[in-house]
Amino acid sequence: MTKQVLWAIIFLALISFISIGWLNFQQENPGPHNGTVKPAGNYNIEMNSPFGHLYTWLLDGDYAPIVNNGISCEVRLYFPDNTTTDIKLTPFGEDGFTAKTATDFQSCRITYDIMGKKISAKFDNDYVIVQQK
Repeated sequence: MTKQVLWAIIFLALISFISIGWLNFQQENPGPHNGTVKPAGNYNIEMNSPFGHLYTWLLDGDYAPIVNNGISCEVRLYFPDNTTTDIKLTPFGEDGFTAKTATDFQSCRITYDIMGKKISAKFDNDYVIVQQK
């Protein structure tokens, strides 16, 4: 093997490692419950929606879950035909909320009410995005 071929292999390997690292850096970090996290003021909201159920958690600035006592949560589902549905979520465990939902929603807005203060974030439904491609 010549020096030129060896350097070409090393160069290609280096470019591959840098590209993989950059792609991993660009991906959103999953939250503590392996959901998608969006910023919401001084908080973060984590959402996961597998198999017709929506789960969400209110997180502090360090991504630690906040106990759901005294907090309420609702979601507005947005559908491809421009209709919406509002659903009140029920507490799940000591720090989450959940509801059974349709699977074909395009996006949703999760809103927490903490003693009259509204915290919200909008999420895309990855399942529908995958199905449309």
